[in-house]
Formats: sequence, structure tokens, C-alpha cells
Amino acid sequence: MKHFAPLLLLGAILLTACTPKQEPTQKGLAPSARLYINVRNEPMRDAQDTTATEDSVPTPREVVEQADCFLFTDPETGKPDCPLAIGDGQKDCENERIVMWSGQIMNDSNNKEGRLELNPYFFKVRDLRILALLRDGETEQRIVAYIPNKRMEEAEIAITTAYNDRNYDEVYRLFQELYTAIPTTTARWEALKAKGEQ
Repeated sequence: MKHFAPLLLLGAILLTACTPKQEPTQKGLAPSARLYINVRNEPMRDAQDTTATEDSVPTPREVVEQADCFLFTDPETGKPDCPLAIGDGQKDCENERIVMWSGQIMNDSNNKEGRLELNPYFFKVRDLRILALLRDGETEQRIVAYIPNKRMEEAEIAITTAYNDRNYDEVYRLFQELYTAIPTTTARWEALKAKGEQ
């Protein structure tokens, strides 16, 4: 019996040494990942906005409730005013945000790790506006919010950097926090565009 315990210990050591080590599974983006377009007022910008217009600026909740589509400049062709519909299921009125589905921000991957990859298309769009549903008597959709181009550029860099570093927790945090649409009106946005500040 005295010799039995050392033999068991030796067997355990040999078994451990012969068992191939499992490589840690590389965590990637989950298929359920979402990107959130938060709608927030910017008091400092609003206080300095001297654009002459009788249109009232909608509240963040009104932006989400009225949202019908995004309008933007295509990053691949440079074509302006490309639409992307916003469905009712994307409107999170309670949290005043619009949800982007995973298929709009990620691609299936052919890499050997089987990870989902960022779809760079949305991150590179510019002149991003949110248009409202047509009201009675209207012939053109109103701009009710926009994301400044500078903000889109900063978000693209931050998310791409975190993704390339495989810091997926940070990618998720940025998905939830970075994109902020500012309520506005068509006249105010066009005034910003004329100054190159859209």
C-alpha cells in the first residue's frame, strides 16, 4: 500500500504530460452584437446655434419615434444621399437610441478562427442624417438629427483600433457609447454643411 500512492502520483504526472494542451479559444464578436446610435442634446452647441429658422428642434425621444431612415454619403462611391431604412424594431424609445443590427456592422469571416469581422462600410459613411417620416402635407422628409463627420471619424478609428487589438470588451463598450446623433432641423443642418461643419 505504501508503494501504491507514489505509483498513482507518477501515473497522474505522466497522464498530464501526455495530454495535449488545449489552446484557449479566441473570443470574438458575438452574432448578437449591436451598435447603438444614441440621440442626445448638446447644450453648448445648441446655445451657440444662431441659425435663423422657425423649425423647432425635436427632443431625442421625438427623433427616435419619428425616425424613418438614415441618409449618408456612400464611402465606396462618394454618392450622396444614400438611404438606409430604420425599422420599428430598431427604435429604442425608452433609451432614446436607434439599434443597428449585427449584419449591418459585421461580416461572416473566412479566417481560420471563425471570428466575425467588422464590416467597415457603416463606420466609413459620412454626412449621416436621420430623416423623419413624412407628415401630412409634406413633400420632402425632414432632417431631425445628424452625427457630425468628426465624430464618425473618431468612432471609426477607436473601434477599428480596439478590434485590431482583439479587445472585444472595448469594442462592445464603444458600440454602445460612441455614436451620438444630435437633434436638429433641415435648415440648421444645411447651414452647418455650408460652413463645412456637418
